[in-house]
Amino acid sequence: MEIRPGTVKPTRLSVYIRERILSLRRSGKNITEVRDELIRSDNVQVSRQGISAFLRRFRQSGSVTDFKVNTRQKMLQEVHLEFIDETIRNDREISAREVAKLLTERFHIPVSETTIKRARQRLGWKHSPTQYCQMVREVNKPKRVNYALECIINRETFDNVIFTDETTVKIQSSTRYSFRKEGEETQAKGKPKHPYQGVQPPNLLPDSDTISTSHKKLPVKCRNFAFLV
Repeated sequence: MEIRPGTVKPTRLSVYIRERILSLRRSGKNITEVRDELIRSDNVQVSRQGISAFLRRFRQSGSVTDFKVNTRQKMLQEVHLEFIDETIRNDREISAREVAKLLTERFHIPVSETTIKRARQRLGWKHSPTQYCQMVREVNKPKRVNYALECIINRETFDNVIFTDETTVKIQSSTRYSFRKEGEETQAKGKPKHPYQGVQPPNLLPDSDTISTSHKKLPVKCRNFAFLV
């Protein structure tokens, strides 16, 4: 049907137009005939898809008015989000299941893992692969630097010294992923080791070409060596 000048194409259907659509349908008109009649009689252009969508909603609700907006109170309030944020900050490897369990124990509200994951995303937490670095006690970091600088100043060559050192073993495990806030750098995890290290001059090397350990034999054709035991 040809559209007349001045025909209105509404962005949403008024209650009057909705009632007109129902009236025309009850009179036996099909979707195309309803559209043409609205243009001819009411000077309103509604697409066939729009008419079909309204009729489908009407069959579901039985009402010509808009659906009521869902005003259900959100499950997670501000205090819950603060608890989730603080929990993840204290343990960057904690899972959504563990957070949900702690939240239920604290506030006595049942929450799903999916709810926790959505809240975690809203709070700006991103997950990234866990990174590792050498484990050094904070108190030993400046001592190591000072000792190295002292050796440089004194031109220490260790030509007449053989010494060894080993660390304390610490057993722990880390997950494959950890969480960080947007804009934060990934916090590296200390990787425990039990190294056996030695420094010796060439004139003090053993006659054989290898050093035997309980695990394997290693070449000693260099002055500095280190291996795990």
